Amino acid sequence: MVSQSGGEQRFPSVAGASEIISGSVSSDSDSSTRATVATPNSGKKIRIVQIMAWTLSATVHRVEFYFDTGANGQSDRTKVIGSQVLDSDGTGGPNMILTFPDGAGPIGAADDVISVRTSTNISTSNEFEVHYREE
Repeated sequence: MVSQSGGEQRFPSVAGASEIISGSVSSDSDSSTRATVATPNSGKKIRIVQIMAWTLSATVHRVEFYFDTGANGQSDRTKVIGSQVLDSDGTGGPNMILTFPDGAGPIGAADDVISVRTSTNISTSNEFEVHYREE
């Protein structure tokens, strides 16, 4: 990773964990239907390092990231990773960034996927990204 000053940033490794892995998904159709952002290897758990969300929509809507395949984050509140209201006013950067200290972020159960959905269908592009380790 390169910092704004141009220097490389190194993160300490977490014993027994993988290198940092990225997962992403774009949502142009019914964004209120759950989508899988990342699936761990069989028997592994995902530990979140960072989640990000972008929208080009001027429609105010909430995005929620959660573990497992429930219809939404409210299906099992113990599996919620994070949520945020999104609204684009022409900005180019992420509308949501949630970063956890390496090794201290939320962790799912073995084989839990990371899911994402919005509170209402947004026909304009949403982009969702997750950085995580497998343990």
